[in-house]
Amino acid sequence: MKAGTDTFLSLSPEFNWTIEGGKLVGTMTERIYEATDCSGTALATLTAPVQATAHGTTTANGKTGTRVELTRGALLAGLGGTTVTINQVTYINDTGIWTEPLTGKDLMYAEGNRLFTGDDSADPEGFPKALDLTPASAWVKLN
Repeated sequence: MKAGTDTFLSLSPEFNWTIEGGKLVGTMTERIYEATDCSGTALATLTAPVQATAHGTTTANGKTGTRVELTRGALLAGLGGTTVTINQVTYINDTGIWTEPLTGKDLMYAEGNRLFTGDDSADPEGFPKALDLTPASAWVKLN
């Protein structure tokens, strides 16, 4: 939220990856904008390390997807509390999403410049059982 207001801000995540030791490693940069289309100058830019480890493939929605375990470092490392305000931005942190490292499991499928991820279902190991193939839900490769 924008500090001192009821205005919700827009997030624009960017991932930069390299392959190291059979894993994807890199950084996640989260830019926070006042405009809903993420235009203009970012109010804040946060960066954290990320890693993706493949755990085999599976067939979902007629596609072969890769089961992936993801980790992300804390975007606001060293801070705590249910809300954190820095400059013009108040981070709602009641779940620790901004100040704690995150881990999760996903199912990924690449097609052209789009990356589709899993839906909210889960198999016994915690990976999604199905892909969300909605075009609007896809991540798009910019370069």
